[in-house]
Amino acid sequence: MPGQFAIDILNTQGAAGTIYATFEIRNSSTSDCTENGYPKLQMLTSGGGLLNTTWTNDNSLASPGPVDLPPGTEPLGAAGASGHGYFLVSWTDATCSAAQAERPKFWRVTLPTSRFQTGVTDVGSSMVCNGAIKVGPIKSAPYP
Repeated sequence: MPGQFAIDILNTQGAAGTIYATFEIRNSSTSDCTENGYPKLQMLTSGGGLLNTTWTNDNSLASPGPVDLPPGTEPLGAAGASGHGYFLVSWTDATCSAAQAERPKFWRVTLPTSRFQTGVTDVGSSMVCNGAIKVGPIKSAPYP
């Protein structure tokens, strides 16, 4: 059964030319849902146009597995919230010129199991070299 979800960027951080963005997922329906695997992301312009986006699945910090997302949990961003899902997106911002980079205003996120799709506003992160991103699997706790 397709769920209804709220998705937002919990935080971003960067070091040595790599940016990491943690996305948080909350089940906003009245039924229990499970997601398993890697979300698909597409970078978008402020008007919703497609930006060059290529992604690879990244299991260097976690392996995919089922994540239960019960209804009625704390809002997104609540400290210590349980029952949420998290996935990490990373990219480089230091190995290309501005002309070779994409600057997303929105991310279109498609969840792997339910196929739920929504737009998430970018938090003003840096440029994405050649539109190349790495996406980690959904986990039940934030990445370290």
